[in-house]
Amino acid sequence: MKILWFVQPDFNPSNKKNCYNGVGWIMAIQKELVKRSDISLCMSYWGKTDSSFQEGGVFYYQMEEPKMPIWEKIKCRINTGYICEEKYLWGAYRNKMKEVIKAFSPDIIHIFGSENKYGLISGFTKVPVVIHLQGILNPYYMSLLPPFVSKYEYIFKDGLRIGKVLRNLNGLYAWKKMIFCEKEILKNTDFFFGRTVWDYRISNFFNNQAKYMLCGEILRAPFYIESKRINPQKLTIASTISSPLYKGFDLILKTAKILSDYKIDFNWYVFGNTNVSLIERIFHIRHESVNVHLLGVATANQIKECLLSSTVYVHPSYIDNSPNSVCEAQICGLPIIATNVGGVNSIVNDGENGFLVPSNDPYQTAYLINLLYIDNTLNKKMGISSQEVARNRHDKTKIINQLIDGYHQMV
Repeated sequence: MKILWFVQPDFNPSNKKNCYNGVGWIMAIQKELVKRSDISLCMSYWGKTDSSFQEGGVFYYQMEEPKMPIWEKIKCRINTGYICEEKYLWGAYRNKMKEVIKAFSPDIIHIFGSENKYGLISGFTKVPVVIHLQGILNPYYMSLLPPFVSKYEYIFKDGLRIGKVLRNLNGLYAWKKMIFCEKEILKNTDFFFGRTVWDYRISNFFNNQAKYMLCGEILRAPFYIESKRINPQKLTIASTISSPLYKGFDLILKTAKILSDYKIDFNWYVFGNTNVSLIERIFHIRHESVNVHLLGVATANQIKECLLSSTVYVHPSYIDNSPNSVCEAQICGLPIIATNVGGVNSIVNDGENGFLVPSNDPYQTAYLINLLYIDNTLNKKMGISSQEVARNRHDKTKIINQLIDGYHQMV
């Protein structure tokens, strides 16, 4: 069976160190799938130029991403706005993908994410197309700005410098284009891979005629290596987030301030590409003053090392599907405190392997962090449950079987 994958535009097969921005789990599935003699795999992604090569038994096609002339952008924005601008290149995107389809002649087209342009090929090829749901942008857009941040504050979050202001304006404008495109993709796709109750409901709302198939995610390789967790003497909290405001850094900062005010001694380690200046300015809290340590983008091994010596993992997001950062913490044996948003309640069972809290609830989050620190028995019990659930959910053989079974249902 010949399978063509369309993956994130920032995918780079030569950059396998950090596997940041979601590429890690795709590479993990790829590594397992190529072991099968009955599968021929091709991966395609957007880049600056057209190119192709073969490596490790996988075919790679980089497609030159279509660009819209600046005068056409200006004309669209003046006359009809983002819909005109978004649809302008749809034909060009489809044509580039058709070139790869013709060259590889796949039996199945597997698209990772509804947020990219790849799904536009649905309905324009005879090859069956499945979209592997990740985050779904339309509901994400509803939580794009937390309730305490206005559009004005977001646009001017970097000051009055015209370049920064235009960049922030363009960012909001880009979201409108992306959610419009995603609606078109979701309603025209015949097959979905998903893994949570939330992504099933959302995809079914947009297209109740599509077939939904369960398929989990394989984690990065270091997290499958058996390692012993050591519960530290000092309260140690871990989180992994990224820069968008909806990822909830404000909850980390507010919770840390409460813990500090109540003289609880702790360290909070935050991995990821974070932009904290606006949140610190709004709440008048500097992360250094409340024992929050920003560690930046790290390797899987570095994150794992921190998780194995932490008391609890906190996931503070305003919206999410099934964040792999939580799953990695679970497989390391950590109890989880997470906001009850999106698909998170499909991976965290409240009161069993962790606790679910409402978004933007720092006092309850602080209480539960302290509870899991002072009650070592509860911490250990929830940690064991976390690990058992995660090992079953992320079993490599099980996931590859789900994937292959889904492919066979499509042909």
